Amino acid sequence: MDTHYEFTGETCQHAGRTLHRIRTLKDIPAVGAKAYDSGGWIESPHNLPSGIDPGWVTDNAKVYGMAQITTGALIGGEAEALDEVVIAGRSVVGDNARIHGWSQVLDGGRVGGHAQVHGRATVKHYAQLFDDAEIYDDAVIANGARVYGRSRVFGFAQVTGNVEVKDFARVWGHARVAEGMIYEDAQVSGTARVTGCAHLLSSAEVTHSSHIFTLYPMGQAFGAVTMYRTTHGGHMVAIGFSDGTPPWCGSVIELAAKAQALVDDDWWSHRDVSSQTQQSWLEEFTNLVPAFTARLETWALQERMKAE
Repeated sequence: MDTHYEFTGETCQHAGRTLHRIRTLKDIPAVGAKAYDSGGWIESPHNLPSGIDPGWVTDNAKVYGMAQITTGALIGGEAEALDEVVIAGRSVVGDNARIHGWSQVLDGGRVGGHAQVHGRATVKHYAQLFDDAEIYDDAVIANGARVYGRSRVFGFAQVTGNVEVKDFARVWGHARVAEGMIYEDAQVSGTARVTGCAHLLSSAEVTHSSHIFTLYPMGQAFGAVTMYRTTHGGHMVAIGFSDGTPPWCGSVIELAAKAQALVDDDWWSHRDVSSQTQQSWLEEFTNLVPAFTARLETWALQERMKAE
């Protein structure tokens, strides 16, 4: 097989192994490498198989053990891939990221910062993991999901689609998050399903799909309204705004007053919204109160049944 690189003769010792500096023998357009560019470090040819669509190791990145970089994937910076890792399919790993265990970064996945992927976890389909975030065990992030900050995704959790998990948020167990924002110290676990542009923050503790109630869209200028369970059996209502305004958080009792305040103050002053439309939105929000109250009663009943 026609190889696309060679050893330069330069070696280094790392993690008790001898690694070899590499350089290209021809252009690799998929990763932007030119012939005779100096590359990173690998332990053996197994780490960087040649073929029709090879990958590349650049900068000071290190690949060793049985890890493989293939099919147009690129690892650079000070990143490391080791153990039985596979990085493939135009994926990019950089900065100080560490990919280990039996984990995979596939199909356009992006990992950077000081992020870690380990266990049997998978980052794929243009999902992004960066900062100090971690994904491990058998968890999956996919389809453009973004996980960052100091957040964690683990267990058998799946985070896919238009999702952001950030700050100190945790998603684990068999939870599925398909749309929304999970941040601050929110926790999603158990068999919970999160969809519909939900906002979970401020001590959220969602372990079942019944612990979250999301309506979307709420009026032209609003994203979603979400009620969720918090630690110690409490609750919170979050109003997300589609124009990027930080979400409002409060209780069910405070919800109607907040909706009235939005109509009464100058929040509307730079928006072309008629008074009739404002009143219609106010009625929508006001009518949420009995629905949310009924859900709170369901939660209370569930807690009583657990205690019996």
